[in-house]
Amino acid sequence: MKRTLKKLAALASAAIMALGMTTTALAADVGGADSYTITITGSSAGATEEISGNTYSVFKLAAFDVEDLQGQKVYTNITALAPFADLQDDIEGVSGKGSTDTETLELAEAAAKIALENTSQAVGNTTIKVDEGVVSNNSVTVTGKGYYLIVETAHGSDNVYLSTKYLLVAIEESKEVEVKVSTPTVTKKIVSEHDSTGNTLEDADTVANGDTVTYQLQATIPEYDSDATNQVYQLVDTLSTGLTFDSITSITIGATTYTVGGQNDCTGWIDTEEVATTGGGSFTITIPSDIVVDNADQTVTVLFTAELNTSANVGEEGNPNSVHLVYSHNYYGDGSSTTTTTKEDTVITYTGLITIKKVSSDASSTALEGAEFDIYKVVDSSTSGATALTVPAEAGETETGGGEITEKTVYVIKVDTITTTTDGTASTKGRDVGTYYAVETKAPTGYTVDDTPFKISLKVESTALTLDSNGDASTTVTDFKYTDGATANSTTVSNYKVTWKTNGDVNNVEITNDAGLSLPGTGGIGTTLFTFGGLALVILAAVMFIVYTKKQRKQA
Repeated sequence: MKRTLKKLAALASAAIMALGMTTTALAADVGGADSYTITITGSSAGATEEISGNTYSVFKLAAFDVEDLQGQKVYTNITALAPFADLQDDIEGVSGKGSTDTETLELAEAAAKIALENTSQAVGNTTIKVDEGVVSNNSVTVTGKGYYLIVETAHGSDNVYLSTKYLLVAIEESKEVEVKVSTPTVTKKIVSEHDSTGNTLEDADTVANGDTVTYQLQATIPEYDSDATNQVYQLVDTLSTGLTFDSITSITIGATTYTVGGQNDCTGWIDTEEVATTGGGSFTITIPSDIVVDNADQTVTVLFTAELNTSANVGEEGNPNSVHLVYSHNYYGDGSSTTTTTKEDTVITYTGLITIKKVSSDASSTALEGAEFDIYKVVDSSTSGATALTVPAEAGETETGGGEITEKTVYVIKVDTITTTTDGTASTKGRDVGTYYAVETKAPTGYTVDDTPFKISLKVESTALTLDSNGDASTTVTDFKYTDGATANSTTVSNYKVTWKTNGDVNNVEITNDAGLSLPGTGGIGTTLFTFGGLALVILAAVMFIVYTKKQRKQA
């Protein structure tokens, strides 16, 4: 019986030997000195709800005697029963082996295949039907010590748990045998834009409009039997309208990575018909059944990107993104008609708003319309497109080595140009947390331009999340019991609102203008100099004309 290690790995928890599994001896044997009760439970001792609706057949694989050898139990006179006689050497060979050893796994699979072809050989020609709360339906009485094989022959149609198909136990007393159960899970994370290694994962973050957000989906594949067919395994991701799907970066299953159009091409797995080009919608990744079965008990990792668009919720609300998994819970045979949908896992991306209010510097604080500002974000000097900007220093700020300074140089990128309206306000939407400067380039009519860079600090706070200085949350946002990603997304928005603050204020920042000469054009310090220069030239020309005229008259 030579089989590949890959097959063996898929069966690692599907064959459990008494030497390596948790069993509980019952208080007394039933039906005589050589009569024993095998009771099947779920993952918690005495529990049956996790295996409710399943049917099990019990086969006696071999008989043995038990001898005490220097205080240790030893199985002797091991004798395989029909129709397992051909496995005699293998049965003897598992003595002292663990549940995941090669010999144990080979024996479990081979014995199960024979058993399923000879169901009449089940002990007492009966099966165990496990029903929740009915203890008598999850036990069977057997005669004689030996190795017993417990095989799940039918899975409850409504049972979402994937349970061990083969249990191989040594019975020398009545035992409670625990069936290992599992359910696949799916989690969603945001890959931090602030970690160049891509190893930092978050449940919430803040970005600016137009930024690309990288998401990670991670799910487990159930322990499907190697003979399973038509297994359904789908990851369904639902975006909010503020997120526009970009592309699948990679899908990694076990040790193999698949890419769109690559050597391991996964193009045919991806359905984006429900994705909206303007943002929102959903996409589905369907992994082929044969790949799922060959990678039983492995992890699936998906990386994909989406862009925060101009429809994104700005300010206190966020832009969530949910995922759920659809999988076959019939882990052997045809799994196409028995599927389960997991609850959603959700992450959320926020984007901020900066509002400026322009007012007169006098006591009236009149709102001023028509002031124009360039908005700059402070970045690292190595950032592409960064330029130097001279700005006022903070009070008490000193230069390297000592003396107090009045101005300093920062590196910035221009992110917007805004103009105040009749109420004196102007806003720039879709901004990330950070430090910004507003530079006035045009003054309202009747006022002078003040092109001194005005500092604006944009921060985000939340009572529901713990956010760091980058606006990132490492704590879980939530997961949902809904099967509709859109519902999960809308609930996230209402449950996880945040507060954005500019310079510590939740509303806006005021910038004043002094009354003065109203100058034409676009304003700004350069325009002002050119305008005054032009006026000076006109005056000079007039004076020279008058002087020249008087001179001509005298000569005459």
